[in-house]
Amino acid sequence: MAVARLSLRRRSVAMSIGGAAFLVVLQLLFRAPSADAASSFIFTNACQYPLWVGSLHGATSPPLTPSGFFLPPSGKFQLAAPSSGPWSGNFWARTGCAVDAATGRFSCATADCGSGAVTCDGRGPAPPVSLAEITLAAPGSGAPDFYDVSLVDGFNVPVRIAPAASGATGDCRPAACAGDVNAMCPTDLRVVSSGSNGGGVVACRSAFAYEGTPLRIRV
Repeated sequence: MAVARLSLRRRSVAMSIGGAAFLVVLQLLFRAPSADAASSFIFTNACQYPLWVGSLHGATSPPLTPSGFFLPPSGKFQLAAPSSGPWSGNFWARTGCAVDAATGRFSCATADCGSGAVTCDGRGPAPPVSLAEITLAAPGSGAPDFYDVSLVDGFNVPVRIAPAASGATGDCRPAACAGDVNAMCPTDLRVVSSGSNGGGVVACRSAFAYEGTPLRIRV
């Protein structure tokens, strides 16, 4: 399965991972070229099918605008982060999305946020969903940033976050679930759809959420 890429470029060097870049199918890039400029997120879809990216801010963080957008195959999109203060939130890819001709509501086969529109407007994704989670320290604070890939709510697309730029001062190692979990998902956890990404198994439920027991899959 191809990997979608989410890139985050941070323009502040006063941080433990200053100068780092993240690669997220959804692939995340993170850079810190100057101390004062605001951060931005740059998303690239490297899948062979369209994605609709969603974002959700943390309880004490301001929302990003827009909170959801379309990414065609090989498409890119840049999203500005707040220019001051810390920020935390997560990003995810929705697949198999369309507008209902009768109701005019927008919905997705996987990771739908239930807003009825491309933007999520403060709503989180319906599992199963692969999440890219990130916490940015306030620019100039010297505090570290944090990132991870979470499958606690299941899996729908591969995700990888990795430092890519030189100059990082922290322990900036890759975080990823880059394998195709859908291809090896147990039968009773599969989500099957005939959506725009080719049909078949489009997501894998979390066994912990589905049955109350952990799911272990070798990727």
